Amino acid sequence: MFLEKQTIRYCNKLRLKIPYSNKKKTNNDTMNDDMKSATYEDKWNMTESIRTLDQIALEKVIEVVKEKSPESIEILDTDKIKIKLDVISRETFNHIQTIIDESTLESLR
Repeated sequence: MFLEKQTIRYCNKLRLKIPYSNKKKTNNDTMNDDMKSATYEDKWNMTESIRTLDQIALEKVIEVVKEKSPESIEILDTDKIKIKLDVISRETFNHIQTIIDESTLESLR
């Protein structure tokens, strides 16, 4: 505990980013974090859903990811793009899920 307080004081004095603490987070600490990260099952379901999307919906997904989380896109070939779901924010993940849901509803009509 003493060493942790000293580290925090030192970082504040030098205006450095405070290192990660092993201490459990309080409610105030979690307010700055994204919402609960997506589970493996959520990511798997999204991946399978994206594979079945039509061209228009795929373009929307790519636009959203390029705009909100460009670091998660990897261009493999001229016609292949890899989206790293582990890197995107929860907000972007939810937005993509909305696009998938809308496209699925339209295709069922």
